[in-house]
Amino acid sequence: MDIPQNPANPDADYADARTDRRHIFNASFIYELPFFRTSGALTKAVLGGWQLAGIANISSGQPVSRILVLSDTFRLGVFADQVGDPRVGEQFINGIPYWFNPDAYAPPAAGTFGNSGRAPFRQPGRHQWDLNLSKNFYPTSTMRLQLRAEFINAFDHRQWLADPNVGGLDNTCTTSNTACNVTGDRFGQIIATRAAREIQFGLKLYW
Repeated sequence: MDIPQNPANPDADYADARTDRRHIFNASFIYELPFFRTSGALTKAVLGGWQLAGIANISSGQPVSRILVLSDTFRLGVFADQVGDPRVGEQFINGIPYWFNPDAYAPPAAGTFGNSGRAPFRQPGRHQWDLNLSKNFYPTSTMRLQLRAEFINAFDHRQWLADPNVGGLDNTCTTSNTACNVTGDRFGQIIATRAAREIQFGLKLYW
């Protein structure tokens, strides 16, 4: 649970919970491919009866918890001041992905509380499909041989990782002057992604 920046004014920290998700879609399916059903016995046994299964996970991003300020100047507040629109400006600067405009924030004046508040915008969402292609063979009446291929993030959709706890979105303004966007700092950048497409094969024998 977050402690209010100003205990005398907790309403200023009223916002969406950091665990909030506005849209979540999960679906799973199993579909037997309709090919070679009427072919000869050998062709049907080898090429027919394949199953396609999958899980789709699509969700909007959670709120960014807050825009923090770390400074060697004494301040009462921990939030940055919002001085512009964080969604305005180039999202790629010199080839580096930015999730928000770093110039939209500045350190508050010494002895004041920052006005950016909690959950000023949302982090990247997720869109991932995991697919499984499998086929069962029956060498005998009591044995089953299963061949399977699994595709994790099958369409290789880039999944921006926006959790600062594991090295994702940098939401901390580290400064000793009057600006948050300083040379060499990663403030506003997305600095990690989830795993790219992974493919694995398996062979199982049941008896």
